[in-house]
Amino acid sequence: MGLKARALSLPTDEAHCQRVFSQTLAKVMDKTEENIRRFGEQFPYYGEGNRYTLTANSTWVSGYWTAWLWMAYYQTGDSVFKRAADGHFEGYNRRFNQPYIHCHDVGVIYDMTAVRGFHVTGEEKWKHVALRAAALLSTRFHEKGEFLQAWGFPGDRGVNGGRTIIDSLCCTPLWLWAAETTGDPYYRELAVRQARMIRERLVRPDYSSGHTFLFDPETEEPVGIRTAQGCADDSTWSRGQAWGIQGFPVSYAFTGDPDFLRVALEMLDWYVDRLPDSLIPPWDFQVPEEERDTSSLALAVNGMLRLAALQTVPEEIREACLRVSRSAMLSLIERHGAAADGEAWGLLREGVYHKPQNKGVGEFVIWGDYYFLENLMILAGKNPLQLDMAHRLGR
Repeated sequence: MGLKARALSLPTDEAHCQRVFSQTLAKVMDKTEENIRRFGEQFPYYGEGNRYTLTANSTWVSGYWTAWLWMAYYQTGDSVFKRAADGHFEGYNRRFNQPYIHCHDVGVIYDMTAVRGFHVTGEEKWKHVALRAAALLSTRFHEKGEFLQAWGFPGDRGVNGGRTIIDSLCCTPLWLWAAETTGDPYYRELAVRQARMIRERLVRPDYSSGHTFLFDPETEEPVGIRTAQGCADDSTWSRGQAWGIQGFPVSYAFTGDPDFLRVALEMLDWYVDRLPDSLIPPWDFQVPEEERDTSSLALAVNGMLRLAALQTVPEEIREACLRVSRSAMLSLIERHGAAADGEAWGLLREGVYHKPQNKGVGEFVIWGDYYFLENLMILAGKNPLQLDMAHRLGR
């Protein structure tokens, strides 16, 4: 069917969608203020019932809560949200001295916290810490194999020393921002090489995707696709596909490389073709009868909204992206939304963190909630893409 055909099959009551999105966004702002009190100095990870499990500022997802606060401040101008986000600064500054800084997620952590903090406030302290993170992230790039090492310490000779993952597309925007901010083309080169490697190694000829790709840790020769969070090596983990749908448009916006746009649209067609009537995908497309993952859909919608915002994308595709995005967000709100539930800490139920480990299955997950909020703001609030450097460049 594809994106355009699926869009034509969906209802088009834009006024109703706008009302629902605006009302939901207002409820999210109320919940955000309550969550500041609930979370204190801790950070939400994934849900257990109505609550989030809370951690120190030490996981790969910490940045999503800080980014949520930045978006709330941008939407409302209420200083309570800025104070809460600013209160996290020293924690992110100190992370550079901790062993848990050593993963590729330094890219998404500091893109979410420091880059967004700098965009929203203009405060130099956030820019400086973001540039430190971009430099640290570059130490994880393997020149011979041309890949960003996802997990483990640089120089690790175990299997993780040669592992890269499709999720890294949410880490490379930090490099692209750093290149534009400093004028140093090396950061742009790293981001482009990683995105091209993902396209070559993890996007299959039919535009489905694998989760992780292994290189030999000693020789850096390619080995093959291996899953970690998917159902099987040859299956398509739905959140991994969504990382591609969301990540390649950002690479395209920064670089103008038409191949990144083509791959994003082909991956989106593949994804949309396999969505059920609810539009909410299974956690892995090889097991369509198993649990749905609302976070996958929230992430894919974010990619569609980014495509719709790029004037270089053909108008009929932009309109199709908007139409599918509205219907998908309405489905998420009506079926699994928790913004109006005063007892619930999260926004979207029925996310899946790690099905093979039975961790966070059918629960809130912080990245799903964050992208859900960002999507609401793009559709019915103060559009955060106006802050986004990729959107401003729109090459």
